[in-house]
Amino acid sequence: MSCEIDDDAEDPTIDWVLDCAGDAVVRFGLNVLIIDPWNELEHHRRRDESLAAPAPGMVAARRGHVFVLKRHLHGNTWLVHDSNSGHGKTRIHPRSIAGFTIVDPRAGT
Repeated sequence: MSCEIDDDAEDPTIDWVLDCAGDAVVRFGLNVLIIDPWNELEHHRRRDESLAAPAPGMVAARRGHVFVLKRHLHGNTWLVHDSNSGHGKTRIHPRSIAGFTIVDPRAGT
């Protein structure tokens, strides 16, 4: 079973979400899995769409990786603070945000 949303595939259902959640629990040994009850399955985003317009201080996230946007360089490329840049290193470096979900960690505060 693929848990990637393909623009050409049928719209996901709650059963599909629960199946993917079950697979994730087993595959990654999760102790906690949160499913956003306000998310609308029938209005899923394409890979190039994000929740918020990117701005400094926002977070770019996708499965397995998260980093903080510092400064826009050009196009989809930002200077980012990457605390898990590989081999346990933290660094600031240019990175494309294509395919990442952009969220404002301060929203709701």
